[in-house]
Amino acid sequence: MKMWFVILSFLTYSCNGIVAGTQSLAGAECKESNITGIKLEVNVMKENYHTLLQRVVENEQEITDLKGQRQQLENELENCRKSCSCEIENLRDDIIQNEHELNETIHSWTTFNETIQDLSQSVSNLNDKFLLLDPAEDTTECLSGWIKNDDYGACYFFSDKTMSWNDAQEQCRKQNGSLADILSANEAVWLADSIRNHDGSEFWIGGKRQDDVYQWVTSDGKIKDMNYTRWALGEPNGVGSYCVEIDKRFQYKWNDSACVWSQHFICKLYLT
Repeated sequence: MKMWFVILSFLTYSCNGIVAGTQSLAGAECKESNITGIKLEVNVMKENYHTLLQRVVENEQEITDLKGQRQQLENELENCRKSCSCEIENLRDDIIQNEHELNETIHSWTTFNETIQDLSQSVSNLNDKFLLLDPAEDTTECLSGWIKNDDYGACYFFSDKTMSWNDAQEQCRKQNGSLADILSANEAVWLADSIRNHDGSEFWIGGKRQDDVYQWVTSDGKIKDMNYTRWALGEPNGVGSYCVEIDKRFQYKWNDSACVWSQHFICKLYLT
C-alpha cells in the first residue's frame, strides 16, 4: 500500500515537473520573439529617424538658400530704388530746364513778333510820310485796274471783294487813296453808271456819321464837309455808327448802313 502511494506521488511530481518545464520553455520562446519584434521596430524607427533628419538638413539648406536669394533680391530692389530715384530727379531737373528754355524761347519769339510789328508800322508810317513829302511822287496816271476820269481829276477803283467800311478804307489807303468822296451831281451820276458794269448792289463810299453829322472821311483821318448829297428818299435814317453807300435798290442813290456790314466799295485817288 505504501509502495503504491510512493509510486503515485513520484508520478505526480514528475508530471508536474514536466508541465512546469514546458511552460517555462514556452515563456522563454515568447519573450525571445517579443524582443526580436521590438528590435525590428527599433531598427525601422532608426531608419525613419535618419530619413527625417536628412530631410530636415535638406530643408534647412533650402531655407538658407531662399534667405540668401531673398536678401539678394532685397539688395537689388534697394539699388533699383536708388537708381530710379536718381533718374527721376535727373528727369525732373531736365523738365524744369526745358520749361525754362521754352519760356525764354516763347518770350523771345513774342518780343521778336512785337518788334516786327513795330518795324512794319514804322515802315508804313515812313512810306506814308514819304508819299506826302516827295514831289517826285506826283500821280498823273492810274494804277492797273483803276479807271481814270480827267473831268474829276481822279482815278477810281471798283472792288470785286466785300468788306466792312473800315477795312475798305484801309484797302484804299494801301493804294494811296481813300473811299470815294463825291463832290458834284455829275460825278454822282457817272459813278452810278459805272457801278452798273460791276457786280454788287451796294458800294461803300467815303461818307461817315461823325457827331451826328455825315462827313467825308479820308484814309489819313482828315474830315471834309459833305456839301453835295444824293440821298435816297427817307435817308439817312441810321442811328449810331453808320456809313454811306451807293445802293442799287434806290436807283443808285445814297443810303446809310451799319459800318460793320460787308459790301463792295469804291476807292478814289486824286491826280496831281
